[in-house]
Amino acid sequence: METYLVGGAVRDKLLGIPATERDWVVVGATEQQLIDLGFTQVGKDFPVLLHPETKEEYALARTERKIGKGHTGFVCDANASVTLKEDLYRRDLTINAIAESADGMLIDPYDGKQDIEKRILRQVSPAFEEDPLRILRVARFAARFENFDIHPDTMALMQRMVQRGDLQELAPERIFAEIEKTLNTKSPQIFFNLIAELAGNELLWPEISSDGIVTLAQMARITDDRVLRFSALLRFCDSSQVSKITARLRLPKYLTELAKFGAEKYVAWHQIEEMDSNDILEFLYDVDAFRRNDRFYRLNKLYEDISSIEDQPGRSDSWLAYFNVADSIKAKDLDQRFTGKEIGTALKDKQREAIALSG
Repeated sequence: METYLVGGAVRDKLLGIPATERDWVVVGATEQQLIDLGFTQVGKDFPVLLHPETKEEYALARTERKIGKGHTGFVCDANASVTLKEDLYRRDLTINAIAESADGMLIDPYDGKQDIEKRILRQVSPAFEEDPLRILRVARFAARFENFDIHPDTMALMQRMVQRGDLQELAPERIFAEIEKTLNTKSPQIFFNLIAELAGNELLWPEISSDGIVTLAQMARITDDRVLRFSALLRFCDSSQVSKITARLRLPKYLTELAKFGAEKYVAWHQIEEMDSNDILEFLYDVDAFRRNDRFYRLNKLYEDISSIEDQPGRSDSWLAYFNVADSIKAKDLDQRFTGKEIGTALKDKQREAIALSG
């Protein structure tokens, strides 16, 4: 039995980047042998086990053969005779197909170290096209390692896959996982520009415009908040378009709430100087500012950042001032004679009055 460090941890070590997690591959062993050593099985589609002490993932060396569509359409062979070279052959990019032995020796049958030195993203083998998610993974790596170029053969292979309609096989959850990771990269716009170059945007997210991608690039220079970045990406979508992309990709609520408000309320946010106290209070209630004040602060920052990107005057100071005045009025301070709906009406009256006086 031999154990090797593989994948991203080896790649990042060669790049001088701190590794966030370590994955291991075990050669010459069976699943039962690892279980007997105290490992816990977690893999469903192929044998992945957790180390009894470090809780890091150890996968048995395996080969795969595609027999159907989707990420479940593979037959996996993880018997003890599978070699490390065979296991590395099934990986997506050469830079991710490097292993390190216990004594620190690199096993690099597909020249991944050379591609790291040359700053190239290149597929390991023709098996790349068996999983269309790899198109999105390459785009994500291009966004993360912005000084890397995609090898022409890999680019041509991805183009054929897109033209064939392979992207339409992807489950929404897998697409979202790549988007979420991409939003944490230094240059997330590279991901969306690359998919657009491959003509994949119209298949996956037709609502996203080139102007939205430009706004994302500008927002990425301002903040690393992935929610604000995603909202910037959808800057030019209307409310119905935000709803469509949310439903199609089954995006979580935390990622799309601000984007939807951005589509619905950005213009009104800029009109604060033309609003009376009733309009201001109505806006604050529409965005649920008093119950979700953390979200309101974030929404205010989104609007302020978008304004700076578009060279428009900011309004966040004014909105925060009015919000703080209105939020200082509490139901418990009202006349105790009020009951039921009367409390809500009286609270709004007091808040409206406070906003008017502060203006």
